[in-house]
Amino acid sequence: MVAATAVSNGKLSVKTTFVTVPADDKAFLNGAKKGVGGYKYGAKDIPPDVAIVFERRNHDESSEWVGLFKGKFTRSSIKGQTKQDKVEFQNDDVEGNFIDRLFDESSHVTGYDKKGSTTGRDYVFMETFGKTYDEFMSSRGEQNMEPVEKEMKKTEKVEVTSVNVTDEQVTVKVDATKQLSATTEPSGQKVTYAVTEGQTYASVTSTGLVKGLAEGNATVTATAGKQTDTVQITVQSNLEM
Repeated sequence: MVAATAVSNGKLSVKTTFVTVPADDKAFLNGAKKGVGGYKYGAKDIPPDVAIVFERRNHDESSEWVGLFKGKFTRSSIKGQTKQDKVEFQNDDVEGNFIDRLFDESSHVTGYDKKGSTTGRDYVFMETFGKTYDEFMSSRGEQNMEPVEKEMKKTEKVEVTSVNVTDEQVTVKVDATKQLSATTEPSGQKVTYAVTEGQTYASVTSTGLVKGLAEGNATVTATAGKQTDTVQITVQSNLEM
């Protein structure tokens, strides 16, 4: 697998070429459903959040390791071309976007090993997967994939009647973050967040993590179904007076 990385707007983008990745791993990354003897793909497939490690081997037989903590890959395209009455399939190119994990706000880790050393490798695997390289390899194949349903499920659309952000007003310092929360009726419905006023002063992820950008005030709107609620964000200086 070959990979190139780039950082844009705080997100780490990865473009890879799958060369020898098994079909079941590619299907898992794409959120496909497992059938008898193959995999089924659809527009509603949801790729899982994954962590991934890349190794680059150098001419002196040293290795550089990169571990990415949390992200999703987009579905790869399948390309083929005819050549002398044959169809040749090319390697799969996929792209992924990785974000900071919440508990330490870090996005990736790196390590380096000279020839014969595994210290950097094990450090990267432990930070990324919580397991050493040997422990991780022994657990390979444990990922769970949703099976193909024999019959289409009949789903009942749930209408959200209310959404309420827990805090009416939140204060956060520049470069600091604050996690918002909200309740819905019926409970457990999906809530998304967006800055609707004062984008210069604060940003928010779709899951409600607010970050102070500059001193000022902003409004964040929480949406569930057709219902909305707002919370006022006050961003203060991070300089101690």
